[in-house]
Amino acid sequence: MKWLIYRLFFLSKEWEKKYIHPGYFDFLNASKEAFEEPCRDVFWFPFLSERFCKEMIEELEHFGQWSNGSPHDPRLDGGYENVPTIDIHMRQIDWEEHWIHLMQTYIHPLQPSLYEGYTDMPTARMNFVVRYKPDEQPLLRPHHDASTYTLNIALNKPGLDYKVNTSPVFSPAARYVY
Repeated sequence: MKWLIYRLFFLSKEWEKKYIHPGYFDFLNASKEAFEEPCRDVFWFPFLSERFCKEMIEELEHFGQWSNGSPHDPRLDGGYENVPTIDIHMRQIDWEEHWIHLMQTYIHPLQPSLYEGYTDMPTARMNFVVRYKPDEQPLLRPHHDASTYTLNIALNKPGLDYKVNTSPVFSPAARYVY
């Protein structure tokens, strides 16, 4: 990965200019109505730049140590994953501290607009990038987990890098996200 993506704490203004989507700032003081809400309590807004997404994919592919998607995962305490995915944990690429900083710096200011009464600073115990491929892991089944909220970021482009299901019927395979 380009060295700058790891320099968040040292070059914060330069980092922000290159890696935060310019449209993100339009939502900082926006009301809840300004956010697209495809279904209840799910909000879409621009967050990370295409450059960030491209460089993160490059870093993950360079690292290359994707889990095998089985319930047995030696990276976890107890070694069991109840919702297995093919993924790389942020801590494996030394990016967990950066990710938590991004949530606290950029996601936390949006919380009051979207979730009334929820003002706690974001924390996270498990941060990862999941790779979905039609011939590998095409979907994630609906499930409940211990998350207060989930932040899903498509690192690639719908319609170009993956197939989008536009059927009005809910399908857990509605989107492939890298």
